Amino acid sequence: LIDTDHATARAVVESLRVSFAVVNHSSVDPPLHVTFSAGLAVFPTFNTALALTQGADAALYLAKREGRNRSVSGTPALRL
Repeated sequence: LIDTDHATARAVVESLRVSFAVVNHSSVDPPLHVTFSAGLAVFPTFNTALALTQGADAALYLAKREGRNRSVSGTPALRL
């Protein structure tokens, strides 16, 4: 999300995550219910494209380890 501060980005991702979780997807019995996790990284905390990607990736894996269906913000200390 270009030109978006951390709080706004987090709010957008959380809104998407919550909205997506209530969608019932057509499938063979039973209906398919899915969720997603997200990792966030913001500039200038992560000051290169590679650092942003790695920060978001590390945060995503942390979200999955913590139980999935959540978003986590990356920090420079967070490593894969």
